[in-house]
Amino acid sequence: MKFLSLLFLSFVVSFAAHAQMTIVVAFPPGGDTDVLARLFAAKITEKTGKPVVVENKVGASGAIGSMYVSSASPDGSVILLAPSTLVTAPL
Repeated sequence: MKFLSLLFLSFVVSFAAHAQMTIVVAFPPGGDTDVLARLFAAKITEKTGKPVVVENKVGASGAIGSMYVSSASPDGSVILLAPSTLVTAPL
């Protein structure tokens, strides 16, 4: 968990230029991935003072959330938090 936290917080450095960050979770609220995203969002907001929004884009076994993030602006303000099984799914 500490490794993930360090990895994620290192991403925050590139986030400093953005007004808001969005973490997309491709699964329903209340699940493991959603809880982890909300913990990360709280920590990033604490460290940067900037708002972090967690959006749940549910459906198609995670493909809807993945497609949403892949079509977002490539500036790093929208990221996907997903299990490794979703990362290997074709888009």
